[in-house]
Amino acid sequence: MTETVENIKPMLAELLYESRQAEGLSLEAAAEKLNLPVEQLTKFESQSLVLSELTTFERGYLRNYASLLNVDLDGYHGEFPDGKHVATNLQPIQRFSYKSTKPIMSRGWVKWMFLIVIFAIIVWLVSTIGIDFTQPDSGKMIEQATEMSLPTPGS
Repeated sequence: MTETVENIKPMLAELLYESRQAEGLSLEAAAEKLNLPVEQLTKFESQSLVLSELTTFERGYLRNYASLLNVDLDGYHGEFPDGKHVATNLQPIQRFSYKSTKPIMSRGWVKWMFLIVIFAIIVWLVSTIGIDFTQPDSGKMIEQATEMSLPTPGS
């Protein structure tokens, strides 16, 4: 059986390589079509390919690669481990947690600063225009506000 396995492995790798060459595909083009890294396809075409050591995902990648190249894998299914004995080592993944920040205007101190700045601008505008709120006559205030003259050019 070992002799058969040793003869099949190079044959599959060579068959994949020759089929890719016959299709006129580079490793990069085939990898792009399958959305796989070039290194993965290089592994499938290497003489050191051990079918029994492929992970579940790698076997699926190999099937997709063979399908792309119109290579029939039926003769090689005996070399794949059966599904009962295949297991992958599950590794815990780290979930990335991003600290969510509140929008800037939802913070209390920003609201107060915004109100203080608006109030300061209003006070500055009123003092610049020269409106006197101590005068009881509102008509006079309006008259003062409309009597403002713009500076003439050159002065």
